[in-house]
Amino acid sequence: EIGGEDVTDYAELMHAYAAERGLRRLMIPVPVITPRLSSLWLKLVTPAHYRIGKRIVDSAAHSSVVKDKSALADFPVKPVPFRQAIKNALAEENDRLSFLDHSDDLESRVERLRVGNKFVERRRVFVGEQSANAFDVVSAVGGKNGWLWGDWLWRVRGAMDRAVGGPGLRRKNSYESPEVGKTLDFWTVERFDGRRLTLRADMKLPGDAWLDLAVKDVNGKVVVEQTAAFDPRGLFGITYWAALYPLHSLVFNGMARKMAQRIESDAA
Repeated sequence: EIGGEDVTDYAELMHAYAAERGLRRLMIPVPVITPRLSSLWLKLVTPAHYRIGKRIVDSAAHSSVVKDKSALADFPVKPVPFRQAIKNALAEENDRLSFLDHSDDLESRVERLRVGNKFVERRRVFVGEQSANAFDVVSAVGGKNGWLWGDWLWRVRGAMDRAVGGPGLRRKNSYESPEVGKTLDFWTVERFDGRRLTLRADMKLPGDAWLDLAVKDVNGKVVVEQTAAFDPRGLFGITYWAALYPLHSLVFNGMARKMAQRIESDAA
């Protein structure tokens, strides 16, 4: 047993997590608690699996305060405060971008996932066997080149963002070629390796958003993968994702279709 620096309870843990996420939460105590009902509630309102939620609820009946401090002297481990641990975990989750790689079916044309707290939607377009020019087309979207389909909608979105204090489209400042840290309209390049471009949204949003564009070889075929991910901040963020989902689907479907057409046209 290696005890941390803090002694806390679940309510304080939840308040600390909410603070790191920029959320405000009201805690309402109830006179009774049943592990099964609480576990089902966790499954309904959080992305946690039922079995994990049940174990968390079951553990609340047992004290886990470490009273023997000898382990701190016997092992070269220095526990961090729990608030710092939460901050570190959230930062690592976003910095690693591993949620963009998660996939349940490499063959599906549209894949919808929930990875942790994030909504992830991936579209795949199979464009034949020639890949020489595929990523050139994919990585050239945005900026002065536009977004291939419905560019006027992107301009409207930029104007709306600027109206609420965001950076807006910033088309004049967009890069000539992708490079980590450079801006593209209301995105910043987070990753670029010659076969993959990952953009993070700078817009004013109730959460964090990413757009990932990649060219891959799957079973001898060239596949363009377009992945949109959103990490909602509270109920408003979830409502935002649900409300705009039909429009996002329309735009991203059109964009993926135009990418494939342009790649095949250039290869002909």
